[in-house]
Amino acid sequence: IADVSGKGVPAAMFMMSAKEKLRSALATGRTPEEILSGVNNSLYENNGSKMFVTVWLGIVDITTGRLISANGGHLDPIVYKCGGGFAEIEEQHGMVLGVRRDRTYTNQEYQLESGDALILCTDGVTEARNTDGELYGAERLNNELNERLAGKALSADEINSGLKEQLKDFVGDAEQADDITTLIFKLR
Repeated sequence: IADVSGKGVPAAMFMMSAKEKLRSALATGRTPEEILSGVNNSLYENNGSKMFVTVWLGIVDITTGRLISANGGHLDPIVYKCGGGFAEIEEQHGMVLGVRRDRTYTNQEYQLESGDALILCTDGVTEARNTDGELYGAERLNNELNERLAGKALSADEINSGLKEQLKDFVGDAEQADDITTLIFKLR
C-alpha cells in the first residue's frame, strides 16, 4: 500500500511511476528492504518537484503465513488475530521514497496464523477530522476496531465494512480532506 504527496495530475503521474517501479522490482525476487531501496533511488532521479511516496511493502508466504515487510514512512499495519483482537504492529520506519538517495530500509518478519488479517490504510483514515476539527488518529482506529469488532470470526469484507462504519460515525458531516484507502489481507 502506498500514498503519494500532493494532489492532481503531477501526484497521479508520480504514483504511477512508483507503482510501476515497485511492480517491476517485485518480479526480481528481492526482499522488501532491497526493493524499497532500489525504487527510492530510481524515484529520486529527476524528482525536481520533491514529491514523495510512503510505502508499506509486504510479501506473504500463504502456505506458512510468514510475512516479510519493509516500511518507507507509511502507517504501521494492524494485525487481527482470528477470534481475538486488533493490535498495531510498531515497525521500524525508513524514509519516504523519492527525496533522498541511498536510504536503507529494514526487513521485518511476522508470523500470521490461519484466520489472521492484516489491516493497512493510508493517512486519509488517521487524519480524518470530525466537525469539531478533532483528528481521528491511529490510537482511536485501533481502539474502535477492538470495541466494535474484536472477538468475532470476521472476513476481510466485514473488517473493512466495520472500519468504514466507525470512520463515518466519527467524521459525521465533516468534509473529506484526503483520499481514504484501506487494504485488508486475511490468511485462510
